[in-house]
Amino acid sequence: MSTAPIAPDGAQCALPALTTQPDCTARQPRRRLPGTAQVKRNWRGRFIAALIETSNVTRAAEVAGITTSQAYHARARYPNFRRLWQAAQTEGYRNLEMEVLGYLRDPNPGYKMDVSNAIRVLTLHKQSQAEQVAQDEAADEADVLESITAMIEDMRKRNAANTALLEEQDQGDEGD
Repeated sequence: MSTAPIAPDGAQCALPALTTQPDCTARQPRRRLPGTAQVKRNWRGRFIAALIETSNVTRAAEVAGITTSQAYHARARYPNFRRLWQAAQTEGYRNLEMEVLGYLRDPNPGYKMDVSNAIRVLTLHKQSQAEQVAQDEAADEADVLESITAMIEDMRKRNAANTALLEEQDQGDEGD
């Protein structure tokens, strides 16, 4: 049985050596549900390296020791990781394209390759990239239109303010 004080949330607090007040700001270890594997630290680097090599999210997640849902969650949550992910996929598909070209140019390749499937995967990736570029451009276009609208609204407000000032000056001049 511990003699450490209990924090309001039920967690035990660490006692400082020379004071009688509990330090409830100390970081408490995260509790994990029984049966869930603890995620390995620094998995992102292993994941990105495997994604470059395989162009396969499931395999990259296995290499990194995580689930695909954890990878997708991190991609959605962290913009830098999203950029690394996109760069890794681009490089991975470039590598696949080079492998296919090398295979097709070699008169006696020492291995078999499903060229039609590889070309299908490369085509799907290029379509996906084109769709992403179109979405990015649409978002950029919407931002530009929004900023133009805001600028026009600001100009209208300044015009109305200037018109009001000129009318006041004209009325002041007529009264003299």
